[in-house]
Amino acid sequence: SLFLKRKYGVGYQLTIIKNPIQTHALQGQKEKEEEGGKDHVEKHGFNTENGTVPNLGMDLNDILEGIVKGAVPSATLLSNVGTELSFQLPLGESAKFIQMFEKLDEQTRENKIESYGVSVTTLDEVFLTVARGE
Repeated sequence: SLFLKRKYGVGYQLTIIKNPIQTHALQGQKEKEEEGGKDHVEKHGFNTENGTVPNLGMDLNDILEGIVKGAVPSATLLSNVGTELSFQLPLGESAKFIQMFEKLDEQTRENKIESYGVSVTTLDEVFLTVARGE
C-alpha cells in the first residue's frame, strides 16, 4: 500500500470550509459591480480603484489560494464548490505547511473560513486515480 501511495498517490488533501456569509457577500459584491458599473460602485461607497468593498477586501477564493500556493507553490486546486475549497499538496513539502496553517488560522480568527483540515491520500483515492488513467 505504501508503494502504491508513493507511486500514484498525491500526498495530502487540504480542505477549507469557507464562511457562507463571507462567500455570499463577496459573490454579491461581484455581481453588483458587474451589473451597475462605475456609477453603482461610486454611489454605494465601493472602492473604484481596486474594485473592493471596505471590510471585505479581495475575493476570498483568491486570498485562500494565495495563502496555500504562497506556502506550497506546487499545490494544485482540486475543487471549489460552494463553501468547500480543496487542494492537493505534495507529500514531500510538509515542512512548508506551518506557515500556511498560521495564515489559515488567521483567516479563521477573522471569520472568513469556518475550518480546514488535512488528510493523507487514501488507498481508495489512489485506485480512483489509477482507474482514471492519471
